[in-house]
Amino acid sequence: MENNFFEEIYNLSQIKGIPIPKIKEMLETTIRKVFEKFDPDAELEFIFDEEKSNFKVINHTKMVVEDPQTDDEKDAFSPSIEITLTDARKIDPNIELEDNIAEEVLFEKFPKRVHSQILSQFNQLTREFEKQRIYEVYSTKIGEIVRAKFVSKLPKGFLFNLENNAVDAFMPHNKAFAKNMPSIGSYVDVVIEEVMEDSKAAQIIVSSSAAILLEKTLKSEIPEIADGQIEVVKIARMIGERSKVAVKASEGFTNDVLGSIIGKDSMRIQNIEALHGGEKIEVVEYSDDIKTFIMNAIAPSKVIDVIYKANKSTEKQPAFDVVVPESQHTLAIGQRGINVMLAVELTGAKINVVGQKLAEKQGLEYEWNGNVTPTEVEELEQGRKLRFNTNKQNKSRKSYDNQLIDLSGLFDKDIADFHTEFNTEDMNDFESKLFEDKDFDMNFDQDMEDLYKQIDEYESNTENDSDEKDDTDPYSKVTMNDYKEIAKQELNDFKEDKDLSVNVDDIDWDDSEWE
Repeated sequence: MENNFFEEIYNLSQIKGIPIPKIKEMLETTIRKVFEKFDPDAELEFIFDEEKSNFKVINHTKMVVEDPQTDDEKDAFSPSIEITLTDARKIDPNIELEDNIAEEVLFEKFPKRVHSQILSQFNQLTREFEKQRIYEVYSTKIGEIVRAKFVSKLPKGFLFNLENNAVDAFMPHNKAFAKNMPSIGSYVDVVIEEVMEDSKAAQIIVSSSAAILLEKTLKSEIPEIADGQIEVVKIARMIGERSKVAVKASEGFTNDVLGSIIGKDSMRIQNIEALHGGEKIEVVEYSDDIKTFIMNAIAPSKVIDVIYKANKSTEKQPAFDVVVPESQHTLAIGQRGINVMLAVELTGAKINVVGQKLAEKQGLEYEWNGNVTPTEVEELEQGRKLRFNTNKQNKSRKSYDNQLIDLSGLFDKDIADFHTEFNTEDMNDFESKLFEDKDFDMNFDQDMEDLYKQIDEYESNTENDSDEKDDTDPYSKVTMNDYKEIAKQELNDFKEDKDLSVNVDDIDWDDSEWE
């Protein structure tokens, strides 16, 4: 006899991909639990017809009772464990009251509450099975890229679907696409970060920020990486903000490694940045020498010296003091500490950024083993990075006379907050706090574009007979880029500061420095 109730359960289970033997097992378990409430000693036989999608339950211990006459007797009658004398004698004419007889359990005669109990129990078992299946399948795929459909935005993150909408995956805010969340219904690549054996919500945690996604883009955009001529050693990422990529040449590769990735006119790296929503990507040359690697990783800041610090016995990470020019201390730390944090993640070392003055005050012994000379540091401290060409004039000069850059105290809070030793364990907490900051201005890049537009207008009106820039200045390009980096990170209101203000008349504009 076919039973629509169980056909529906069967079809539902087929959709969920549960094997038929497992369906039978779950149905038996469910029905036995329900029957225990009526008759713990009931002898049940389960007949499952796979071809007909039919499921039967035979109760071999139904008790024969008097036919109910009153409403109360009818309400008390339980068809799952009892049978009326009239019905029993249709099966066996010799049956007597209180005898046991075998009969199929007709679930359509059950009250709705019993149906609900069976369905609820069955659904619970299917959910448990699905959770176990998801865990077994996806726990082996941690770190892999999968295709996911963006379903909805949640208070604490975003919901995605895997496997043709059959499996949910959750992406927390601190692992999401910071600036370029896809539209609902679109498909994106995500990385499986974590799989939980049991969870009330999605068991799978995915991320858009994992280094593997950026590495995949690098391989697709840089032929030298795709064919193995250049090796990506490690990637450190801060979602939607900034990444540092450590690379090295494979044996036999003689071309410029960094230049091969950056490309002519920076076209290659700009294309990659565009694919990641404008995320700034810095290419760092890897070195087996940890001090050199740290010096490269802390860029764009210049480094005077990298000093090894003896670790405590409980510490596993190597620790270093990184002495930098005073004027580049904030650049080494970076806005919100991002630069030094990425350097820590990239190198795997604990890094304590120390300004030159503080190093001397603390009696820290350092040498000039970095990538900057005493002369260059002196030039930096004298403000040569903001030395402007007095020969450049234009008609709109007066309109710029009062637009003076005040960088005083720009990163004082950052220095106070981040003038500590960083290690890789700090990354997750820092990243979470970064993206929980609701005051973070996601439109700051547009403000900077407006500023650069004003600069371009100023330069376009410059007299053609202006003097050429003094190319003998060893820091003319690097330091301007350094300050440009600071400006991109955070700008105070344009106002005159008697200590740091510089008149536009003194600016030595070089187009190449602002491209």
